Amino acid sequence: KTMHDFVRDVGDEPFVIVNAGTGSPRDAAEWVRWANRKMGYGVRYWEVGNELGGSWEAGHFLPDGRQLDGKIFARRYEEFARAMKAVDPAIKVGCMDWLEDVLVRCPELVDFVSLHTYPVQGRETDEELFAKLDEVRRLMEETRALIARCAPGRRDRIEIDVSEWNMGWPDIRGALWHAGWVGEMFRQGVDFAMQWTVFDLLAQAESGDVRRSTYWAFRLWSLGMGDTLVESRLAGAPHAAAYATRFTDGLRIMVINQ
Repeated sequence: KTMHDFVRDVGDEPFVIVNAGTGSPRDAAEWVRWANRKMGYGVRYWEVGNELGGSWEAGHFLPDGRQLDGKIFARRYEEFARAMKAVDPAIKVGCMDWLEDVLVRCPELVDFVSLHTYPVQGRETDEELFAKLDEVRRLMEETRALIARCAPGRRDRIEIDVSEWNMGWPDIRGALWHAGWVGEMFRQGVDFAMQWTVFDLLAQAESGDVRRSTYWAFRLWSLGMGDTLVESRLAGAPHAAAYATRFTDGLRIMVINQ
């Protein structure tokens, strides 16, 4: 309740990941019932499990000692999604693990797919760092191709979100790289995205919260740019990137010196 209230009070939209590792479809369905039917939080997006393909997540190892795999998870996803949608058919349900297995088994129950990517290692030169922005294009092309192959009837209805990505480091390079990453998600048609985590944007100090450099990239996109991307090209400046958006008073253009 504290988290739901916080998201509502700051005017943001909640995104819930239910516990598909050690939880049950009934638990997930009751969360939907409580949040949307009882409390009126209006949560639209519900993800089933988080990184369950990784050994660090509870539930990756099964009680009999086996590891969770795509076929087991696809059955589990179907059970969760059906139970949750039975409570509120208007919600959107998705996942990030074993997408191919899930899309083949129950494409009608997949409303979005989530992507996690951490391409920045911290040792890159400027050229290597900004070249990694192309990871957005590669990921989107691969994911769209997967959806088209496994669920062709829903290729125009399944959304794609980037729910975790590198922030880079809290210095000027990290801020510039992050501004470019948000721009590339816009350019490549990412439907929605979330930053992991708020502590990559804010640091705690004795004087209170300190805004990291990467915070300002988010703020610039949020307050300084519009909601509609305009096709643009930049010539004669190999170490710069530009993004143009439509705003109420015309165009807003961001130029990043890489």
